[in-house]
Amino acid sequence: MPLSWNEIRHNAVKFARDNKAATSESADKQTFWNEFFDVFGISRKLVASFEVPVLKASGNFGKIDLLWKRKLLVEHKSAGEDLGKAKTQAFDYIQAMAAEGREKEIPRYVIVSDFQRFVLYDLEPETQLELPAVHGRRYETTEFTLAELHRHIHAFAFIPGYKQHTFKEQDPINTGDMPTSDFPSTDDAMVPDGAAWWQIKICGEGDNNNQSTPFSNVISFGPVPAS
Repeated sequence: MPLSWNEIRHNAVKFARDNKAATSESADKQTFWNEFFDVFGISRKLVASFEVPVLKASGNFGKIDLLWKRKLLVEHKSAGEDLGKAKTQAFDYIQAMAAEGREKEIPRYVIVSDFQRFVLYDLEPETQLELPAVHGRRYETTEFTLAELHRHIHAFAFIPGYKQHTFKEQDPINTGDMPTSDFPSTDDAMVPDGAAWWQIKICGEGDNNNQSTPFSNVISFGPVPAS
């Protein structure tokens, strides 16, 4: 049974508390990411692999810290290390995968982290206008600390497979035009029976401007589950 967003948010708070003292890439990295996937009710070993080899442009082999083919690449560092260098390394790995003919493995998302900081890159954002580019790939960036993970948890909707649609501030919201989906779980209350699962990300200022979901700027609509 997929977890609800409330359950995932609760898990994220616990994950942050349990890992606030983690610092060593070699000692703590794999446990950290196994537990990160557990936040979403997903077993890491079923979807992603550690230390995936890739042939670099230099002719030497490197190892991707974590790779979920087509979904996610993670480059992890010890606490306090330069995440800018981690980003360069991660994007170089993607370029190397393309050079090896492994385009079908190239992920949409990249995370760089040093335990206490996260930077999430979306390489296939809904809009690419005026976005920066690396190796010809435009990307959208979300940055936050470990303690703020629960406030940004909807940015990782791709892990449990939830759908997400982003509306710009100037976009009119017409509920009659909203497509339906099989969205499996929700912030359970405040919706009428028979509503189709759908998730809206409100692009306003700050993360806590939505009174119905105070820990995020995403509203999930759906039928109240049977008790």
